[in-house]
Amino acid sequence: MTLLLTMASGLNVSLTQTCETRFPSDQPRYVLHGQRGTVPALRDEAHVSSADLGRGEPHRIPYPDDPLSDYTPEFQALATLIARGAEGPTSARSQRRTLAVVQAGYESAATGRPVVLAQRFPDV
Repeated sequence: MTLLLTMASGLNVSLTQTCETRFPSDQPRYVLHGQRGTVPALRDEAHVSSADLGRGEPHRIPYPDDPLSDYTPEFQALATLIARGAEGPTSARSQRRTLAVVQAGYESAATGRPVVLAQRFPDV
């Protein structure tokens, strides 16, 4: 389920619930309250209650069968490694180096000057 909300200020907010953000619980993950109704997003469906629909039971909208994203197997493999206490395929140091390159790119773009990684991030 994807919702596009436009605030009074003109700000647009996109909210997406996929099968990867659902948790096994009967409690709503989030609830949208509006001037004309309420939409609690449950595990497998949303319930729409609105003055336009009248009183009584909410209108149930099941979520579409979303396939898992391409990242899901990576997250599942990582969770398995963590549960086993094993090391992952990349080290924390390697990940820090990757983030240093990204950060250097942002800094260089903001200042218009090159960033020397060995000087800016000597520990990575």
